[in-house]
Amino acid sequence: MSEEIEKLCATINAMMTGSNEPISLERFPVGCGASPIMVIPDNCAIRSLEEFMPMPRRVRQCIDFHTMDSFLSCWRRFNFVFSVVFADKNKMQFTAIFDYHANSSFDGADNCDNRAVYRCPLSNEWEVWTSKNLAKMSQADFAQFIEDNIEDIIARDNIGPTGAQMLETARSLEIHNNIQFKSSLRLDNGEIQLMYNEDIGGNRKTGNMKIPSEFYIAVPVFMGDTPYSVKARLRYRMSAGAVVFWYDLYRIDKVLDDAFDRMCGILKGVVDEGMIFYGTPLK
Repeated sequence: MSEEIEKLCATINAMMTGSNEPISLERFPVGCGASPIMVIPDNCAIRSLEEFMPMPRRVRQCIDFHTMDSFLSCWRRFNFVFSVVFADKNKMQFTAIFDYHANSSFDGADNCDNRAVYRCPLSNEWEVWTSKNLAKMSQADFAQFIEDNIEDIIARDNIGPTGAQMLETARSLEIHNNIQFKSSLRLDNGEIQLMYNEDIGGNRKTGNMKIPSEFYIAVPVFMGDTPYSVKARLRYRMSAGAVVFWYDLYRIDKVLDDAFDRMCGILKGVVDEGMIFYGTPLK
């Protein structure tokens, strides 16, 4: 019988014979080393005394990082031969476990308590545009939304309106806010022409305005990331002389996948591929 087991048996015997004095003993030397515990006879509870030691026996830490750069800086500083990273596309997050297992044997087991997490937080710009995706807006509200976010609008490869052109469209919608729309026509260049009637001083005037059928935005998907180009299809509906507008961001699920894959590429530039696993650590 080992010395540690003898101590434990003696402690249990002391409790059974009526001793009410707490008895301390060393834990079995597992993992990073033994730490003292105390057995309380009154309720047979075992309490760790590690908090009273000058230093803890092992690191128990989980840090939530806001950027991939900070996550990788932490990895460079604290990783060692048994450290690994889990890439989880379902949760859009990366988890580094510094004290992972060496192998499946007992000698290779570790506590997996020292971690770093990067949850790929979405950028403010991405949340603004996705929060209004497919949301129907009045003529004035749509014009205001475009003006507020005009800096995100670009022309990609000379396709689609520039930010300045979209701003001109928005201001046209603001100026002609009290008009009766009557019909629409899709032009050969892809633009849409809206025909309307407007009363000016008791005189009816017929006019038209052109709006694009699609436009592009360039926004970062994740906080601190580089901008992604995303196509937005402009939609409208006429009813009783009024018109409502909305936009449909094209395949944003694919954009999210591409953004996560790009993060995986950045990770592989720093972390050896053999230390990266694709899945979810459940503990």
